Amino acid sequence: MKIVEQGLFAEHPQPVYCEDGICLMDDAVLVIDGITVKRHGLAWNEKYGGRLAMEVLREAFRHCHSRKDPAGLVEELNQALAFYNQGRDSNDQMKASILLYSEVSHQVISYGNCPCLLAGVPHQQTNVWLTRYAARRAEILKQALQDGHTVEELLQDDPGRQAIHQDLHELEVHENTPDGFAVLNGRHLHAPFLQTWQVQEGEEIVLGTDGWPQLCSSLAETQKRYEETLQKDPLCIDLWPLAKGPLPGNTRVDDAAYVRIICA
Repeated sequence: MKIVEQGLFAEHPQPVYCEDGICLMDDAVLVIDGITVKRHGLAWNEKYGGRLAMEVLREAFRHCHSRKDPAGLVEELNQALAFYNQGRDSNDQMKASILLYSEVSHQVISYGNCPCLLAGVPHQQTNVWLTRYAARRAEILKQALQDGHTVEELLQDDPGRQAIHQDLHELEVHENTPDGFAVLNGRHLHAPFLQTWQVQEGEEIVLGTDGWPQLCSSLAETQKRYEETLQKDPLCIDLWPLAKGPLPGNTRVDDAAYVRIICA
């Protein structure tokens, strides 16, 4: 396995708040997108739950035993979160999406909505609820633009985000349910959400998180696509509809991770 290039980019100017992470092993790579419960603030040692979930999973992955069993590996990581989530209120739970490559099994394994590029073909599991909320936010902001509001005004005060605020608070009820979405949360998992792809020796793959509008075959091209998309769609309501737009003072719309690998 050869790591061709990698990058980790924080949404917030202070990197300690970055909830995405990368764990590189001799025979495996894990990409993590930590998730913070939307209705709660800093809860654990001045860090958000998503940041801590990333740190816990990054360390747990170094000691995983189930490298040849995708379901066992994902469950092992989920149990690492379960251990730290014991006794914690649901507001404080550590949660994450994961995507990994195992040289032992020659597989890419996904649980959650992290995207990958395999032999040039994109793959990503959709969070249907976030897609719906993003569409609702986009509809509200497009109407606001028609009513005469400027992009700059809407970046400062986002009525679309405000309208879906309560919905985002209630996403938890859809976690790992048949009509919901996949997330490691230290509790039950929904087996059909576990995705695996077999890869070949010498195949080039890209693993990422959802902080990119599109994964490309190089980090430079992926970053260029991100910048071009934001220039054309600064509110993230058209080319890249999201449940939030760029927040004032932040460096990016969202944290983002990228790893390009040649499989062995």
